[in-house]
Amino acid sequence: LTDAIQQSISGRLAFTTPAVMSDVSKGDFVYQSSFEYDKDKQWQGSLKKYKLNANGTFGAEQWDAGTVLNTVGYQSRKLWTVGIGTKGLSNFNHGTPNITNLKSKLFPLKASPTDAEAEKLIKYIRGQDSYDTDSDGSTKDEIHKLADIYNSELIVVGDPEASTADTGNTNYPKTDAFYRANNGYTNFKNNTSRLEVVIAGANNGILHAFDTRQGNELWGYIPPNILGKLSTTITSTPNKTISIYGVDGSPMVKDIFFDDTPNDGQTNPRWRTVLISGLGAGGKGY
Repeated sequence: LTDAIQQSISGRLAFTTPAVMSDVSKGDFVYQSSFEYDKDKQWQGSLKKYKLNANGTFGAEQWDAGTVLNTVGYQSRKLWTVGIGTKGLSNFNHGTPNITNLKSKLFPLKASPTDAEAEKLIKYIRGQDSYDTDSDGSTKDEIHKLADIYNSELIVVGDPEASTADTGNTNYPKTDAFYRANNGYTNFKNNTSRLEVVIAGANNGILHAFDTRQGNELWGYIPPNILGKLSTTITSTPNKTISIYGVDGSPMVKDIFFDDTPNDGQTNPRWRTVLISGLGAGGKGY
């Protein structure tokens, strides 16, 4: 029984449902996440795009976002968070003033966390082996950067494509489609062209957006209510970290019509596409 369990956990595990593109005009593809279990460091994740054959089987692999991400230096990634007083798509870093604003949030149980402690953790989350988890004597090399995508379902987001055909009862024509048809959604749909992305939540605390064409990471978002949990990956044992739950909830995307009083001169109200995701096993909050 022990041998069977060890063989099971040492293999490649997949727990999420493939996100299959429904519009064949975009090509028939399937996205599948999997991960490799490791008891002494963050589990290594994989997100692959496959051609989907007409008979429902997987065809040729197009790319693996985990492999693609490993070709990017940890300092070059666009990782960001909010609530630290600085903006930008790369503010989750150890530069000034970010590290000053981040360290107390990364180590909420420490009275006076140091810049060195925060820098080490930030670099690890970004993809440097700052805790020498491969035991090669170096803390300057890089690790596998995509963590396990466990309970978080994948979602593909491209151009707006919701229906405006109201098929509801004529006495109660208050469906989403009816609302869209009567509030200018068709114009939004016909005049919006944007890069298609696949969204994935990973358990090192990062919500990723990958370009579906090549599998490149466009950005990663670390929710502020997960920052204080990132330090729990650290252990007192040399060359060892602990895998944690981070962004483990499934995202949902919706086109909504609202007045957000923007300062870009556009007429209000207007249509926007928004994404909401929870932490799942990673914690409470959306």
